[in-house]
Amino acid sequence: MSGTKVESSGWQLGGNAPLAYDTHIVDIFLKDYSRRLIETAGIKGGSRVLDVACGTGVVTRLAAERAGAEGYVVGLDFNAGMLSRARALSEKTSKIDWHEGTYLLTLLIGAAIAAPAISTANSPGSRRAM
Repeated sequence: MSGTKVESSGWQLGGNAPLAYDTHIVDIFLKDYSRRLIETAGIKGGSRVLDVACGTGVVTRLAAERAGAEGYVVGLDFNAGMLSRARALSEKTSKIDWHEGTYLLTLLIGAAIAAPAISTANSPGSRRAM
């Protein structure tokens, strides 16, 4: 393999896999759970939400709807294919900042985009949901 750079990304899903994930996993198993998670988290207008491992963004989009125009929602994932689908599905919904995993480490060490979400998550009255 001389002269060839091989990168192992682990959990990368390409081709039709993100669509299949939405069709066979999200639609069948995760939609109800996602709605209950948003309810339990108490997300409301003006909320700041950081969705780590957001996948195709089912929870992220629901959070953005709840947070409204006054809120701030960030979706982070390591999978480019899943994020591509998330972006496509959210084109007509509330504003969401999507970031790929290579950017995640930068965000988590204090980059400008993640710092407000992280500090809000640690402020009085904040909530965390998993």
